[in-house]
Amino acid sequence: MKFTAKSYLFIIIAFIFVYTCFFYKDKHDSKDIDLFQDDFFHHTTKDNIKDNVVQLEIEQGSDHNKMNLSELEGVDPADKSTTHSKLNPYHLEEKSKHRITTKERDFSQVSKNEMIDQVILTGDKFMLDGNYKRAINVYNKAIEENPDNSHLYFKRADSYAKSGQFENAINDYNKVICLNPNSHQHAYFQRGNAYKALGNYEQAVNDYNTFLSTAPKHVSENQSYADVYYNRGQAYNELKQYHRAIEDLDRTIEMDPNYVDAYVSRSAAYGSVGLYEKAIEDSSYAILLSPNTKSSPYLNRGAAYTELGRYEEAIEDYNQAIIISPNSVESYYNRGNAFKQMGDFDQAISDYNEAITQNPNLALAYFHRADAYEKTGQFDLALEDANKAVELNPNLSEAHSKRGSLYSSTDQYDKAIRSYTRSLELNPNDSEAYYNRAIAYSKSEQYDKAINDYNQSILIDSSNNQAYFNRGNAYRESEQYESAIEDYSKVIEGNSNDTASYYRRAQSYFELKNYDQAIEDLNTAIDHNPNLPGAYSSRGASYSGLGEYERAIEDCSKAIELKDDDASAYNNRGVSYLFVDEHENAIKDLEKALTINPDYPEAYHNLGMTYFKTQELNKACYNLKRSCEMGNCNGIKQLKNICK
Repeated sequence: MKFTAKSYLFIIIAFIFVYTCFFYKDKHDSKDIDLFQDDFFHHTTKDNIKDNVVQLEIEQGSDHNKMNLSELEGVDPADKSTTHSKLNPYHLEEKSKHRITTKERDFSQVSKNEMIDQVILTGDKFMLDGNYKRAINVYNKAIEENPDNSHLYFKRADSYAKSGQFENAINDYNKVICLNPNSHQHAYFQRGNAYKALGNYEQAVNDYNTFLSTAPKHVSENQSYADVYYNRGQAYNELKQYHRAIEDLDRTIEMDPNYVDAYVSRSAAYGSVGLYEKAIEDSSYAILLSPNTKSSPYLNRGAAYTELGRYEEAIEDYNQAIIISPNSVESYYNRGNAFKQMGDFDQAISDYNEAITQNPNLALAYFHRADAYEKTGQFDLALEDANKAVELNPNLSEAHSKRGSLYSSTDQYDKAIRSYTRSLELNPNDSEAYYNRAIAYSKSEQYDKAINDYNQSILIDSSNNQAYFNRGNAYRESEQYESAIEDYSKVIEGNSNDTASYYRRAQSYFELKNYDQAIEDLNTAIDHNPNLPGAYSSRGASYSGLGEYERAIEDCSKAIELKDDDASAYNNRGVSYLFVDEHENAIKDLEKALTINPDYPEAYHNLGMTYFKTQELNKACYNLKRSCEMGNCNGIKQLKNICK
């Protein structure tokens, strides 16, 4: 059988068509996205548009045939030409100099289409070889001569996308849609992929929606559309619209039960909404379908195990991910987090070191290493890492908050407050940052501001009993004793064994001179902890307030027995000795209190009044003046006629 040039050309076209279909259908390895956010989950993406063209079915009357190559690549449906002979462009140019008859005009159009087909064949060959630059050059020249041919723009857009030039690809897809809006619906899908690759997920979703809206329902539910739902599901994942992502990925898996990447992406979505068991199930099935070939399902399952506190299983999965991908930054990073949760800070630091070695710009790794350093008491290294995290990512609120914590640890409260303030500017819903800034305000005696921050922290997270307790302390320090009692009572409602709350509430009752209630709370505190010296000392002061001085002396003596450097116990016992006229013992105890704490205004006041009782007026006035210098001027006012 003799083969003509046209026959050879037809065979070449058929071969390229088959090869292209298989090439475009390939589901390539996933690319990990968003691994370093608050959740550890990620989903695979097909941002590498090079392999992201899918074969789709279209409806033609009652017959549903798959697109041929020209339909898939965007040939105008009105173009029925099947002739693929080589043309001499000079010959065509020569004919254009003469008047063209109807028959000649038809031949000219056919010849023009044949030339475009030849250009596309050449471009396709370069694209299949991965030589996208030459393919683009071919299409550039063809477009110069045929500026209204949508097919050429579509082919060039594909070349741009495959070479990572997504903005140029989008411009060409725009041109395709503008030139031929009704015959290039699949340009919306490809443009959606390009938008997704650029991180413009909302626009990507819009294009996927437009593409799907043009397909009849029974066609859009065909298996060949699985990629469309998969890509839209990924975009929803990135937009944190996880339930919509799950719906699309459900449909993808329904169409193609062996779609590995869809299980991986759905596991990420499940993990992000707290459905960790489902995340584990999907990751496990992805591993079953494709064992030891991809790290992503192991990473997702490890993240789910971590969230469930199953750290050893998580570490096993991260180990396997590292075996598959030895240079996987996210595997070391996530394993470091699991080790940190287990309290193995040295191993966590080692993993963070490796992650940082592979990616020196990974701000979250510096942040978590700072946390591990802080927990091991290496504050200088921790602060250095927190500063580096802020330098790399000034919008990482956690890093600012960590820096605030480190400043507080070294009593640099002004710096701590500034760091927490910046953290809250970036994340106004961070209850922990409000809580920590409130502590810094309290430490610097700015109690009103502390109370406001505790209010905000509780508003965001009402389950934080420690915030109620600390706010009670701030109320007590600012002499708002009724409010303090309310907060301590709130803590006790949630935990009837909270010794500290009984103790602090008793102190507030004491300040309100409700000595009976104070003694009742202190009895409970002592029942919970019989070795709490402050409780005995405070109960002694309450007994003294009721005039039961012998019981007061007994309790204060017990407090001193438990803690012989408790200045308040000596002060309280000294006062009781004063009231039973044991002035010598009173003076001895009050001087001991001042030896332990030279800045104790109440002890100076009580010592001054004791000396006044013993008629040692010079000593009385000296001690009362010292008390007044420290803020307690009650005694000097009472004796103003004596102490001049």
